[in-house]
Amino acid sequence: MGIIYHNKPEMQSPTLLAAWPGVGNVGIVTLAALRDQLGAGVLADIEPEEFFYPSGVNIKNGVQQELRFPQSRFYYQKWCGQDVVIFMGDEQPADGQNTYAQGSRASRMTAKVIDVAEELGCQRIITFGAAVTMTHHKAKPKVWAVANSKNFLDMINERLPAELKSNLAGKNFVPHISGLNGLLLGVAGKRNIPAACLMGEIPDYLSHLPLIYPHASRSSLEALRYIMRISVDLFRMDESVREMDEMIAEMYARFPEMVRQKLDNRYHAAENEGISDDDEKWLKENIAEFFKKDHNQDEHGS
Repeated sequence: MGIIYHNKPEMQSPTLLAAWPGVGNVGIVTLAALRDQLGAGVLADIEPEEFFYPSGVNIKNGVQQELRFPQSRFYYQKWCGQDVVIFMGDEQPADGQNTYAQGSRASRMTAKVIDVAEELGCQRIITFGAAVTMTHHKAKPKVWAVANSKNFLDMINERLPAELKSNLAGKNFVPHISGLNGLLLGVAGKRNIPAACLMGEIPDYLSHLPLIYPHASRSSLEALRYIMRISVDLFRMDESVREMDEMIAEMYARFPEMVRQKLDNRYHAAENEGISDDDEKWLKENIAEFFKKDHNQDEHGS
């Protein structure tokens, strides 16, 4: 069990971009949009049996053909004179019933990804995810960057415009990156590969819902455009953003009026100033109660 290469073109100091499913599927949506825009072709697959249980079987003419597993796939394309390798995992491997990667399977998957990065000569790695913050869905998401190298982080911050930089780094914010995004930075650091994670902001009141948040993915892709200095058409994501805006607006209108008023204070207050800790605690409790009641009503058809 290992890596299956479908193609192995010559590369010069490629950059590896990686993502797995997570909150709002911010990372996966970011790289799926980039992959499609670049027309990236399949490069390699990590054989799945070591990491996943079968998710189903493929049937043809009533006969079982093969077991179906989550994919862990690498893509490649040269873009704007740069070699770009994209890795996307359908699922995070975990021991037990954990949502995010933990345990020995996660460690082995991380090692496999880094093995490929080393074999291809990748000079840097960038992963993508979500930063759950006290923002508002009408505000353009900013991007929070963390890295395993001060030099790499300094370069990222120098290239990002101010309107894209999250202010989380300047607050008393306890950094915690769930799953393989965090593991990958740590293992890459041990192998002396500069690595960073770009996290697009998602409002806390949307973070537990089973929906994608393309707004944060669009901002993450915009940040990558500045960091790598490549040409990316951001407007291709606008339709997804508009569709999600309609869904969020419909849900938001069902919030109790007092909850909406307090949330709207975030949008109108610069950098969340004026939002007290008591207000935020009150919001979390009432939003959780709203979703609980809404779920129960849906189950009973009322």
